[in-house]
Amino acid sequence: MTTGTIYSYDLTSGVAKPAISDVIKMIDWTEAPLLRLFGFSSSNLSKFSIPNWPQTTVKWHEDTMPVFRTVLGTGGGGDGSGTSIVVATGHGAYFRKGDVVAVALTTAPNTILEKYLVTSVSTDTLTVERGYGATSTVTTAVDGSYITILTRAMPEAANYTTGYTTTTTLPYNYSQILSEAVVVSKTQEAIQKYGISDMMDYQVGKLFADGGSAGRLAQFLQRTFYYGERVARDANNYGSMGGFETFVTTNVANLAGAPITRDAIHTKIRQIRTGGGKVSHLITGAWGLEKITAMYEDFITTSRDETIGGAEIQSVMTPHGKVKLVFDWMCPEDRYYFANSEKIGWLPIRDFERGKISEQGDYFVSDVVGEFTFAIANEKSHGYIYGASVTA
Repeated sequence: MTTGTIYSYDLTSGVAKPAISDVIKMIDWTEAPLLRLFGFSSSNLSKFSIPNWPQTTVKWHEDTMPVFRTVLGTGGGGDGSGTSIVVATGHGAYFRKGDVVAVALTTAPNTILEKYLVTSVSTDTLTVERGYGATSTVTTAVDGSYITILTRAMPEAANYTTGYTTTTTLPYNYSQILSEAVVVSKTQEAIQKYGISDMMDYQVGKLFADGGSAGRLAQFLQRTFYYGERVARDANNYGSMGGFETFVTTNVANLAGAPITRDAIHTKIRQIRTGGGKVSHLITGAWGLEKITAMYEDFITTSRDETIGGAEIQSVMTPHGKVKLVFDWMCPEDRYYFANSEKIGWLPIRDFERGKISEQGDYFVSDVVGEFTFAIANEKSHGYIYGASVTA
């Protein structure tokens, strides 16, 4: 018979109950921050003014103002004294009699070499008065030099002059079905478990949580922003939606392995601003967040933003205004996305919905299904940088 003091290490026969947590700690991201930032509910229909919804193909009308700047074509500068200049092929339609234009080198777009007054236009050839106003006639401008419409100056009692008319475009995208099911055996559902009162609810919660803005399916939906391919659904294709890079083609830069710089960021924002756009958010991954934070150390403020799940985000002060810096763990490390949140969003055909639990054989099954598409208006309001170094 055991006598004397009993120590904890004497209980070797399984008498002591094991101390096991009754809560399961998840070591992974569950959030999809861009869904909250850009929206994925029916409220986005008003953002894009889309009636007759839902449909499996969504289209939105876009238009742009006539351009003010193009370039000279081959031999476009003449001989320095002639009165005919040639602009890029097909761009003569931008010009009209009475336009005051300026020529500047592409390396110094705001440095005017000479002003011309356009007196007539024939296809892509402009007849001009050289050295208009106080400017002097200069030697031949190099091919590819900028030519910019400054203003229009018509003589008194002149006949009317029509302008260059733009036409609307109709970008489009397809819908994509996202789903995943959970199957749980009846035995698994019946036995006692640490941290899980109902195995079916627990597993479904990993697919679909927080109104659909978190969980594996939410992450699948958000990943279409980076990796979406526009594929029509038919007998041979499951079908999917195009993402950001499907539509944004103008303000794009490849750093080809060079480090990201403040100049590269400012250049991209400036290009978007020059084209009439506005950057509200700069999205990047962990590496990009470190680089930008270091570069803008004295020009960053931090605040709480409930639109991305209450996360604290940083605002970067640039020469073109304040831009919110958003960290997204899904963002490819070499990429930096410049977006206008007023012109981006997912549209639901069917919100994420959990199906009823079905009893089949010796198991239970339940699935979560949703169907969405992605819309992004005025692609020149956005841009991205890719190919940035992820080591320097």
